[in-house]
Amino acid sequence: MNGPNDRKYVFISYAHKDSGKVLPVLRAMEEEGIRFWYDEGLEAGQNWPKAIAEHLRDSGAVLAFLSAHSLTSHNCAREINYAVAEKKSILKVRLDETELPPDMAMQLSVNPDVPFQSPEKIAEAVREMLGEEFVGEAGEGTGRKLKKRRKKVNVWAIIAVVMALLLLAGVLAFVGLLKGWFGARPIVERTTVRTEDGNEVSVTELNSALAMEVLLKSSETESIYLAGNYLLTEPSVIRHDETGFFLQETPLERGIFSDLSWLNAGRVRELALVCESVESLEGIGALTELTYLDLSGNEIRDFGPVKDLQKLEILQILDMPEDADLSALAECKSLRQVVISYSMRDMVEALVKKGVEVIIRR
Repeated sequence: MNGPNDRKYVFISYAHKDSGKVLPVLRAMEEEGIRFWYDEGLEAGQNWPKAIAEHLRDSGAVLAFLSAHSLTSHNCAREINYAVAEKKSILKVRLDETELPPDMAMQLSVNPDVPFQSPEKIAEAVREMLGEEFVGEAGEGTGRKLKKRRKKVNVWAIIAVVMALLLLAGVLAFVGLLKGWFGARPIVERTTVRTEDGNEVSVTELNSALAMEVLLKSSETESIYLAGNYLLTEPSVIRHDETGFFLQETPLERGIFSDLSWLNAGRVRELALVCESVESLEGIGALTELTYLDLSGNEIRDFGPVKDLQKLEILQILDMPEDADLSALAECKSLRQVVISYSMRDMVEALVKKGVEVIIRR
């Protein structure tokens, strides 16, 4: 008996641990139109041993996938024994080099081997060996369709795409803020001014601490001149008198720069931080190439870290707090010139004794 409609089908005997090798063959057999049944086709609630036995009994042939896993499976052993007892035509596919036990080797010695090769080649060989009786539309209860293979989802690829999109959105948002796309005042505004001798100086107004940090950290220039919230290409347009600091004729408000870690430390040779919010010079020693430094107009009281600047030659410190301690500057071995305000003239005795040129501006 070959099952409903007397349509012959192949019973598939295999160990579930070998699914990775077996299922591609079954898909190729499905493409060839070969009717088959395998136990993934069981319906929920079916009596498993009874369903296996009935489908094996009603099959026209058995395709046995033999491996180390199947040879240690009691279910596979029972299927082979029952197929032999029922005098089924058995085709063998060896999935590995595991030696068959003597009793099984004897039972299957008269059954043909299907060489293990590509799934398509195995399916073609099975069709040729079994004949066209096993090919065609499946009858009810036989030749169940394989479950559709789910495409593997590459989670990391999805995460990478999402992160790239978020990064792009962030960049666009940042650029939008810089350019004022969203109706707010642009974070970065650029203009030029002319010096008295006719030279053009580029002036970039930075209205955001984030924008300032990003621009300074990414800067490859060796000279950085900040005055208030303005980034300049040269410091000649910064002016000072007894009333304060000016960008040419425009009074400077205290800038938002406060953290020396915003600087690309390894490259900076000249640095002006005029009228900023710097209160501590901690970490300034990282600016190993610094030769010129202007800290005028900041609330700095401890100048001790400056002695770590081994190449510093010129220091400008106008309008420092009255209680600022400049004594440590005398330990800066490379320092040759210091520019101070008139009100600071009594703070530099140690520098004068050392022979450092002190320039006093009223």
